[in-house]
Amino acid sequence: MLKIKFWRIENVLCMKILEQDKDVFDYNFMYNSSNGLTICSLDYPEFVLDEDRLYIRGEDTTYDNKVASYEFNTVEEAKNFLKRCVFAINECVAHFSKKESEHKMTFDTEEFVIGDV
Repeated sequence: MLKIKFWRIENVLCMKILEQDKDVFDYNFMYNSSNGLTICSLDYPEFVLDEDRLYIRGEDTTYDNKVASYEFNTVEEAKNFLKRCVFAINECVAHFSKKESEHKMTFDTEEFVIGDV
């Protein structure tokens, strides 16, 4: 299972990993989505935009419950990156899902909780 909550406050995008199955999404996990965004697990959750990467929980467990954030130049950039994240994570979760019916995405205005494996 992989559940991630995203929320946007104007041009700032935040994310918190709610659940992450270490058997599937373990340290050194990497998934290259078809939209060019790579989802990785290395150290801790963060956005690394210059490498087009979204990091989920990794080896450094002290950051597991922390909120990662990134300040974009504009609101539109933040919205566009959020759309890319939602697409990439849903694609990743669907790829690793044992049953298509377990794959869920829920929305609440600018807050997203996505995934279920």
